[in-house]
Amino acid sequence: MQALQKPVGAAATVRHAFLDEFASGKELDEAAGATGPTTFYGITTPVVSMLDWLIRHHPQSAYHAIAETIGDAERRMDIPRDVSAESIRTALGLDSKLPRQARLAFLERALPPKSH
Repeated sequence: MQALQKPVGAAATVRHAFLDEFASGKELDEAAGATGPTTFYGITTPVVSMLDWLIRHHPQSAYHAIAETIGDAERRMDIPRDVSAESIRTALGLDSKLPRQARLAFLERALPPKSH
């Protein structure tokens, strides 16, 4: 619990939780025989809540966690940046406690621009 009280520990926990969610989503796609590209992976509410808390209390750490998550997903799992970004955007859109404008402003700065 001590690690979660520090922004660096919380950011690392969030990053690993999101990567695990992405890996689970990718495994489900492969098991279902999905051949086309996915647009996003679903993220469970408890994982989204951790990121939401980090954004509200330590936004700079949240920026770093998101950037590292997107980069790791691309390098380690061949998940396109757009898919990771849309997964984060969708998850926070569904489960964030942040006011809508604050959430959108944060995501505008934290996520890479859409490529399409």
